[in-house]
Amino acid sequence: QLYIETERYKLIEEAVDNIQYDYDTIDDILTSSEKDVQGNRRVIRDCIKDEVIKNAIHPDDYPTFFSMWDEAVHAPAKGVVEYRARYETGDYVWYRLNYASFADKNDRIIRMVGSAKEITKEKEEQEQLKARVELDGMTGLLNKVATQVAIEKYITNCDIGICHALLMIDT
Repeated sequence: QLYIETERYKLIEEAVDNIQYDYDTIDDILTSSEKDVQGNRRVIRDCIKDEVIKNAIHPDDYPTFFSMWDEAVHAPAKGVVEYRARYETGDYVWYRLNYASFADKNDRIIRMVGSAKEITKEKEEQEQLKARVELDGMTGLLNKVATQVAIEKYITNCDIGICHALLMIDT
């Protein structure tokens, strides 16, 4: 029965473009459906201890990713997180990770599994749509509402004494 389930899982895995992850929280071993040069599943030992994941995740996305990871390895959790990870070429690629973590009978998290889908094209399309909404079609500059939002965000986030203001009067 176990053999049949394993083979079934392998067939489903091969039919889906997503990358499947299985993290053993006890031994700090991450297994991925990505294949190495010999065609074997990729296995990363000491992935947290050696900061393998930290080095792969884009610095801007790491706080969100690590917050999810920390929550999932301390209590059973299920969710979705989007992040950029470094690809073999050195470029960053967007992923959407659906994950779940599981505890043993002593409420100790023993496994975290996930399925990551590459969504770079989707993110680029979202950015293009956002640009169309925020930019003036004729000048290519931020429109009135987008300019106001950007200025408010800047003023809110800057330190006292170094803020600047811009007054524009549209006649």
